[in-house]
Amino acid sequence: LGAGPPRARRWPRVILTVVVLAMVAAAGYGAWWWLTQRPEDDPAPTASPTRTAAPDETATSARVIIIGTGFAGLGMAARLKRAGMDDFLILERAGDVGGTWRDNTYPGCACDVPSVLYSFSFAPNSEWSNTYSPQPEIWSYLQRVATEEGLLPHIRFDRTVEGARWDEDRRVWIVET
Repeated sequence: LGAGPPRARRWPRVILTVVVLAMVAAAGYGAWWWLTQRPEDDPAPTASPTRTAAPDETATSARVIIIGTGFAGLGMAARLKRAGMDDFLILERAGDVGGTWRDNTYPGCACDVPSVLYSFSFAPNSEWSNTYSPQPEIWSYLQRVATEEGLLPHIRFDRTVEGARWDEDRRVWIVET
């Protein structure tokens, strides 16, 4: 009975929702497109090698550099690997993976969202001990994902990133550790 604005006033909200959803879909398509492109399809000139094999242990350059082994870093690395791109390095300042879940060990440290939502879609974990899993369990999950996805050879542990600058002439990022 008279609840809510008249129908005519709802249209701007509906249009805004559709526009936002279209933008999200386009961004998702753009990320998918970028991940599925082969290096030889890249129109931008680059001085970095276009190899797709995993860099060896002494590599000092790669097509992609990821900073950190928290959820975002490991997620990006896993998606690159699943898309067939192996020419990436992950720089990690500590001696193990895990980001904030490695670093924060205070009493009661746990996830504040249901753990089933706080895991990778490509690596679901049906064995969370609690709805809101404790820090050691989440850290262990990240270690397992890094191992199972074959990411450990790409990680350079104990490498603090001191800076990064764009070299316009060579069209590459120079990352200093």
